Amino acid sequence: MIRITLFTLQPTKTMVKFIAFLALMMISFLSQVQAQNLKHVDVEAFEKAVKAGGLLVDVRTEGEVKEGKMANSKHWDWFDDNFDKNLKGLDKNKPILLYCHSGGRSTEAGEKLVKLGFKEVYSLNKGITGWQKAGKPIVK
Repeated sequence: MIRITLFTLQPTKTMVKFIAFLALMMISFLSQVQAQNLKHVDVEAFEKAVKAGGLLVDVRTEGEVKEGKMANSKHWDWFDDNFDKNLKGLDKNKPILLYCHSGGRSTEAGEKLVKLGFKEVYSLNKGITGWQKAGKPIVK
């Protein structure tokens, strides 16, 4: 003879805390996986990515760009209210190569692009400062 007992599980405070903890861990894991799509690269890797194609974007201010920029780069000021408008219509599967003065703004912009679903986003470590120290060309 087989006996089946059905019971109702009443959630306890410990169970609720445990479920909340699991949810937070899952969110943390997913955000780390998403952040892995943003590639922080050195000058050599960035230069290779530029040569391979993709959209090269300078996220510095207008004043900074006037001092010099990488050839063929677009200018999308990270602090400008129109930054998001530049993203409309872009192919999220094509590489986007970001740089700023030293790497901070390009990281912030890259994280935003990854959250919006862009698959291949690069941020230049040490920005245009590192680019110039490595002897790479800029244009005015």
